Amino acid sequence: MEKYSKMNLKDTLSKMNSDFSQKEFNNKDSIPFPIITTQLPYGSFVEILGDPGKGKSTLALLIASYINKKNKVVAYINGEFSLDSLYLQRLNIDGEVILINPDEFNISTIDLICTLSKKVDLIILDSLACIDYDDICKDGDKLIRAIKHSNCSLIYTNQMRDGFKKRGVHSYGGYDLKKSCSLRLEVIKMNKSKCEQIFEFKMNIIKNKLNSDLGEYINSFSIGE
Repeated sequence: MEKYSKMNLKDTLSKMNSDFSQKEFNNKDSIPFPIITTQLPYGSFVEILGDPGKGKSTLALLIASYINKKNKVVAYINGEFSLDSLYLQRLNIDGEVILINPDEFNISTIDLICTLSKKVDLIILDSLACIDYDDICKDGDKLIRAIKHSNCSLIYTNQMRDGFKKRGVHSYGGYDLKKSCSLRLEVIKMNKSKCEQIFEFKMNIIKNKLNSDLGEYINSFSIGE
């Protein structure tokens, strides 16, 4: 899982080109997706939001593992530096996805995402708060254009913000990113079996451009499947 850490961006991209030389980056218009819909169109934004400790990062990692198993390339930007190898091993996904620590590269996180969007099928940013709000205001349009015009999608986690709830926005990052989202999910509760082999997430679907489903939704993941 750490194989891309401690590299500069040039070396990282070079290693990606070597590792994924056998993968076909074609013009298919979607990737497999385990929540709400079976396919997520390329160019999509998905927001996973919720209060601290509700399971946002765990859900994002399980989505990454699911999509990786479908022979898609997933980059996980560990913006909160909250992941450890023991937890990843318990989830049975250690070594499956590309784990990237943004502070190890001498470019902004937005520029890193724009660059990765040309190399991978899915980028997961955990979390949006690792990008300074001024940078979102200044370069948010560049980020949106990069994803919208690529064979890649972006999932980002985000915490609920009480000050924003009164205005109906619910989370950090302003309006433009939320307007661009195809799917916005609020994680309400996570349950897991005693042996940590089954994870069940209770969610509230706030926004859904993929189909008509809104409101409460429950999704389960079995580790190793």
